[in-house]
Amino acid sequence: MKNLVAPRWISGHFQLVDLWRQIRDVAAINPESLAETTLPDLEFDYVDLAAVDEGTIASVLVSHRFESAPSRARRITQEGDLLVATVRPLLDGHTRVPKQGFRQLIASTGYAVLRIKDPNERDLVWHLLASRLVRRQFHAKVAGSSYPAIAESDVGEIWIPKFKEHLVDRVVRACNALQSSESILNRLIAAKREQKRGLMQQLLTGKLRFPGFTEPWKTVRIDQLGVVKSGGTPSTDTPEYWGGVHSWCTPTDVTALNTRYLKKTTRTISDSGVKFSAAELLPPQSVIVCTRATVGIAAINTIPMATNQGFKSIIPGLDVDTDFLYYAIMFVKRELLRRAAGSTFLEVSLTSFREIPILWPSSLNEQKRVSRFLGALDHEIELLEQQRAAFAAQRRGLMEKLLSGEIDIQNPKETAA
Repeated sequence: MKNLVAPRWISGHFQLVDLWRQIRDVAAINPESLAETTLPDLEFDYVDLAAVDEGTIASVLVSHRFESAPSRARRITQEGDLLVATVRPLLDGHTRVPKQGFRQLIASTGYAVLRIKDPNERDLVWHLLASRLVRRQFHAKVAGSSYPAIAESDVGEIWIPKFKEHLVDRVVRACNALQSSESILNRLIAAKREQKRGLMQQLLTGKLRFPGFTEPWKTVRIDQLGVVKSGGTPSTDTPEYWGGVHSWCTPTDVTALNTRYLKKTTRTISDSGVKFSAAELLPPQSVIVCTRATVGIAAINTIPMATNQGFKSIIPGLDVDTDFLYYAIMFVKRELLRRAAGSTFLEVSLTSFREIPILWPSSLNEQKRVSRFLGALDHEIELLEQQRAAFAAQRRGLMEKLLSGEIDIQNPKETAA
């Protein structure tokens, strides 16, 4: 298959590639599915989109019988299959079916199952899925704003290069080395997060205390810790409400950044927009909490900010450490979820949010001591995540540089000669 067949906006970047193929040429796509006539008592482990993190399937999955399984539990998989996330594909939620560890594994229809025809090309296709070459094609095919996705037919149309046979092994080994470094960091990050969860359980309930603090903790309501506000959104059809100098926060900003301190947002709002949104401008060091849809995600704003109606916010009192309040809110996420209600989307009402109970140390110094300790753990995790992101970026870029000829992986025998 010559370059003339591949679109010029793809092939033009890679003059050294002689042959191009589409994924449907190298893989069977969704080769097997559970039929409606499947035996009701068939048991299987189910991998949905939430079960994959950083390319790895969770070690413990929910088991189902077919008769009570989610309607999306349909894709039959086998060892070595590649699962391509067709919902929000640019988040790289793809994974590989491992050799062992699960009973029959059934994937959500949110995945396209690729069964590579030539086992020798399985690793190569896997690394290509993470490459900028493929990500650009996903980006061009994604449809939808609130639920961006690509069709399974789109997956089959993705163009990939055909490497010369003597290069395949060397390309795969180079990419495997980078992914191995990512995997090591994944395990370190998972261990750190588990350590943090255990310490939060002890430190935020008063079971584990630092020397010098002996005053008993008390149970308080959220509205006893500061002023609680709701957000609101002005008319999206009124241009003068948008733009201006005020930061405008939506759940996307908090979930996308996934950080304790919110330093920027993707949109701004005018004075008129704030006035007509029923949302007051929050001062820095307020704690903003998602209480609609993505319930329980929180952040501390570092600049004046208004929020939409998906948030409740707390302006802390004088004897309240903002960072401790942030960790305390994250710790009661289950209670927030328990109180969420609604048919269209889950939401925690303002009244219910105000009444949520929290264990609280009366000493401001103890609050600061705990929050500094947990903040140090967060900083360690952030550094590890930055290293992992660097290796992932190198792996994505490596394939591009190999295809363009910027990097030439020589045969060791050729180099010696």
